[in-house]
Amino acid sequence: MTEHKQEAPKTAAVKPLQFRTILISALVVFALFDSALAGVLIYRLVAKPAETKVKYVNKTFLTQVEVLNACGKTGATDAVVNFLRKKEVDVVLARNYISFDLDETLVVCRNENREKAVAIAAMLGLSEERVVQLTNKDYFLDATILLGKDYSRLGSTGKGKH
Repeated sequence: MTEHKQEAPKTAAVKPLQFRTILISALVVFALFDSALAGVLIYRLVAKPAETKVKYVNKTFLTQVEVLNACGKTGATDAVVNFLRKKEVDVVLARNYISFDLDETLVVCRNENREKAVAIAAMLGLSEERVVQLTNKDYFLDATILLGKDYSRLGSTGKGKH
């Protein structure tokens, strides 16, 4: 009679091979995922965003101004600040000017975009002649409104045009 020798299962030799295969596959998948993620991040940093057209409701969209009392009348800035905020103008500062001797209200354009300052002047009932260009790259404002002694006749108070 012939003896049948049972061979030891080859599972012991197969297990390390399966483990290596799984480990290598996982590393390859991780490397591919990491490369794809890096590619997306680099693309977002380098690629220019597509230009989007924004429809402006009015010319004061995202306009930032400061209102300075240059006439010395207590509360002169209040009505103008409230009026501008109702018109969706961002009034970032309202305070007294360094002097109180200004007769006529002026709108000082603080950057290259004069159109916004002219729109603010028109909103207040002022002519374009009342817009002064004093560009200052250190200012992060579109305009400074210097309220003169004529402030009570501005468009913000419901009165006439200057």
